Amino acid sequence: MSEKRERRRPWIRPAVAGVATGVLAMWLGVISPLVAAPSGRLTAVHSAPALVADGEVTDLSILVGCPWSSENEDQGRSVDQTCDLTATLWLREGRSGAFRPIDLDASGDPWLRHHVVSGNDRLDGSAYWFEVTDKSSGQTVTLPADGAEHPFRLWVLDPDRAMRAALPESGHTKRVADETVAHLAWGSGESAVGLSVPPPGADGEISGPQSFDVAPDGTVLVLDTVNRRVLSAGHGRSPTVLVDGLSPASLDIVANGGGAFVLAAPGGGASIRSFGIDGTQGSAIDLPLDRRPTAVTMTPAGVFARSLASDMWMDLSSALQSNNGPGTSVALVESPGRPVVGGASLVTRVAGDELRVAEIQGDRIIRWWSVTDLDGTMGPLMDVSVDNGALTFVTFEAGESSDEFRAVRVDNSGILRSILLDASGAVAVRTNRPIRISGNAVYQLAPGSAGVDVLRYDLGGSK
Repeated sequence: MSEKRERRRPWIRPAVAGVATGVLAMWLGVISPLVAAPSGRLTAVHSAPALVADGEVTDLSILVGCPWSSENEDQGRSVDQTCDLTATLWLREGRSGAFRPIDLDASGDPWLRHHVVSGNDRLDGSAYWFEVTDKSSGQTVTLPADGAEHPFRLWVLDPDRAMRAALPESGHTKRVADETVAHLAWGSGESAVGLSVPPPGADGEISGPQSFDVAPDGTVLVLDTVNRRVLSAGHGRSPTVLVDGLSPASLDIVANGGGAFVLAAPGGGASIRSFGIDGTQGSAIDLPLDRRPTAVTMTPAGVFARSLASDMWMDLSSALQSNNGPGTSVALVESPGRPVVGGASLVTRVAGDELRVAEIQGDRIIRWWSVTDLDGTMGPLMDVSVDNGALTFVTFEAGESSDEFRAVRVDNSGILRSILLDASGAVAVRTNRPIRISGNAVYQLAPGSAGVDVLRYDLGGSK
């Protein structure tokens, strides 16, 4: 069934508004340093615009969290604590040459510092990093952590090489799932998944499983954070406990045919544990606060985690292969873009009504897509994948009366398919990763009154 979309609520973009909060903040991977940092610590976050259109004016902004004392916690850290900052942007225009310092002054918001650049041939391949110092405490933050050695990158897109598509105003089909891969009832029993509901009158959100993934053989792994475990389901069998005793701050899980990795992010840092598909324990590493990740992914090249502060991806493979025990700290290299099969990476940017996705090898763009939404502002990106030359992505769309995920598959000929999935359950029950893309299929973790369903939607085209 095809119908005209209702007008959607406009999105407040983090680069403008400062900080996204709640469920959508977790989906976007944007968490305020004022919320995430322990007392007494200077922090900073930056989400690189990365993909710049020719002639486009782009803001390189950094959001700074000043050190705060624990007695201010009850006030929501909203006290006037602007700190005495120096903030420097080190910018290298082009692919070679020296980095030059640019002092960033506070303008309006004392925590937000920015510098504006314009997309041109000279800017393509540019690199930059930030250095922030709090004069009173002497603390310094470098972002990304390795500075000039592994900096942020900017690419100026060639409009003649774009694969372009436009989402029609009335071409979205509301669909029921092609398959219910697994169902897990609410509860704490062997085959149930936990649900946490705040007491009446208390602040807080309803929360359930934080993430899930589907292994190549169809096995579904659900991160049951409330019960501190991983459940295995699918193939028509009842869910079973695969691993238990996990951290209550577990956020994400990723799986392949050989095993899985669980990311946990308590207040002081993060840890990543591996285990076999049969539940046998593997290696584990700890990450410090300045490398704290929000998501984990896996390719044939290794295991990678996305940094909260920089949105860059860290290669964990060597650390995990060394069989480090819990508590082991490691040095990790950050790079832009989510790693994908073939050694390339995907760099994305949502700019108003346009989604830009570039496949990058080394520091060069192999190909890129521009998808515009004729119906209004493009919603937050939930997941994205490229396989066999086709682009598949899912966004979150907030309507006046309903919330939906929109799944789209695009190739060189234009839109292959665009469907809407009901997102009301994922909004009602806080979940970190409710969407996964695998080939030409989209999987959804869908909470409901009786439990959680793992649903599969076929988007057509080649697998």
